Amino acid sequence: MSEAFHSVQAGMPIVGFRPGREAATVAMAPYEIPEICEAVGLLARHGGPIEVRILNTPKGTLSGYFDSIDTLARAINPWDGLASVYVVMNEPDSRLLGRSHNRLTVYAKTTTTDADIVRRVWFLVDVDAGRPKGIAATDEELAAALARRDDVVAFLRGQGWPDPVLTMSGNGGHALYPIDEPHDASTTRLLERALKALAARFNDLAVTVDTSVFNAARIVKLPGTVAVKGDPMPDRPHRRARIEKAPHPLILVRRSQLEVLAAEAPAPRESGLGLSAGLDEELDVAEEFRRRGWYRQALSGGKHAVTCPWADQHSIESGLTEAALFEPRGPKAAWGFKCQHNHCGGRSIREVYALLRGHTPRLVASVVSRTLKDILGDVRTDLEAGPQRVVSTPFGALNYLLHGGFHPGELVLLGARPGRGKSAFEMRLAVHAASEGHPVTVISREMSERALGRRLLAQEGGIHAGKLRAATLDRADWSRVDTVQTMLAALPIRMSDQALTIEQIQDLARRDEASYGLRLLAVDYLQLVATERRMADKRLSVEYVSQGLKALAIELRCVVLALSSLNRPMKGTEGRPGLHDLRESGALEHDADIAMFLHRLDAGSPEPGTGRDMDLLIEKGRETATGVVPLTFWGSTLTFTERTG
Repeated sequence: MSEAFHSVQAGMPIVGFRPGREAATVAMAPYEIPEICEAVGLLARHGGPIEVRILNTPKGTLSGYFDSIDTLARAINPWDGLASVYVVMNEPDSRLLGRSHNRLTVYAKTTTTDADIVRRVWFLVDVDAGRPKGIAATDEELAAALARRDDVVAFLRGQGWPDPVLTMSGNGGHALYPIDEPHDASTTRLLERALKALAARFNDLAVTVDTSVFNAARIVKLPGTVAVKGDPMPDRPHRRARIEKAPHPLILVRRSQLEVLAAEAPAPRESGLGLSAGLDEELDVAEEFRRRGWYRQALSGGKHAVTCPWADQHSIESGLTEAALFEPRGPKAAWGFKCQHNHCGGRSIREVYALLRGHTPRLVASVVSRTLKDILGDVRTDLEAGPQRVVSTPFGALNYLLHGGFHPGELVLLGARPGRGKSAFEMRLAVHAASEGHPVTVISREMSERALGRRLLAQEGGIHAGKLRAATLDRADWSRVDTVQTMLAALPIRMSDQALTIEQIQDLARRDEASYGLRLLAVDYLQLVATERRMADKRLSVEYVSQGLKALAIELRCVVLALSSLNRPMKGTEGRPGLHDLRESGALEHDADIAMFLHRLDAGSPEPGTGRDMDLLIEKGRETATGVVPLTFWGSTLTFTERTG
């Protein structure tokens, strides 16, 4: 094995890659042998040989097995930019070196198969934007894929997973999680189910997690080489794949963590329509719609115009054929159902059958109108009661702009880019509200309850967050822990890291309101909240969650604080964030009563013992002023204070 290989395996720092570089703005850099050596050494962490495979060349498929990384880097150099270069990411049988030892074979007939793999060392999450096969991605498609990959990584980090190796493959984003698992059927099934769980959570019509990359002999794009797909076009350029981030040391994902993730995968679908099992095959669906008052009229070709059973969730009506039934085409065929409204994009006849059989009750809220006299009476009661229901903040300048604080029924969005302190700011607001007697519930989809607890001890006790994470407290720290724990335990704050869907969040909030009078519901963060309903794409899902949170705020007359991720900026273009940066859905800015953004003023690292200057930007307020609140973020204790001067 080469000295270069052993230096990487021994944990030498990775050189030649550019952390944080974004493919959409990377000009074509030259081929760099040191960069290739370090990338190969990282991927070949198993210590065995590594197969290089170059596809679609004038000389067919090229393949070679290398135990000298320097030789590998020089062998592929002539092909860089002419064809895509791949490597097998898991450990192959060392005897395969005899096929083509430290050289490339043209017109290769035999390459690594699943049966040749002896050990699994990587769990690959491969994210790409949808586009026709055989062409490169646009800058926008690539940015969307990288942003979705980052969403996956944030979700898994919240489940306790270690940080992965992040790469830009040229047209998409990879997250490579180190594992150490045997190559057997159970591991293959486990990794397949884990990918399907991620796909079910994050896939939409625009961007997908590839569920086919679970096989043992999977090849991946070699960072440092050019991804060649189709012809380079002005809007679809060829790009050099890069390592964006490689944590040191690498921490293995445990099998138990994979099993927890795999357990979330959807159950396998039955073949065919599968509607006859447990259902009445003779059911006349059109007649059932007539009986319920949902039938409108017969159309041609066995089609029936109906009112959608879920019409109460629609915002508009699109006309007579918005929802329709389709008669069975044969004796064993099932009825068909289609509603054109966005909210019903994922619904099929399966849900209709369940509804008709009573498995999914159609819940239509009873609504009434109220006289203006009664409404003004409520307003007067609020005015006479004073501001006791207003949820103030610990920042005087913010309270001034909000006319006292957050008011019941408001949906408040807090947006920021990763690492700007969204969660820390949220917890600062939560503790202050609870200290004023307002019951608070915090829903976290990004961090565990224990992690949130450590943050609170750091914030309120002035204890270094790193010492709490490492559990290296001295006597003075323990004294502060005792004091702060007693204080925090008396506050009306409840937390949950288990609510996965908007439906679960609504149920939990209603129960908390009934039990102790909820005043502030904080959700971290909005784009990670799923829905039990199948949506056509991620944008519609986010819109549905946003509207659900707004409706909840009005229903419970509480403040809902929802954290939001922002669109990933192009390299060198990151500036003051605004409403246009909100991720996934323009509906967010419409649903929000107040929209705030944390903005870091300087890019450098603060001096030890000093804080980082930040601004809280109030970009929207239905009944409030907009403006800027100067803040200082103290990273060691994860807290915010007002900045003066």
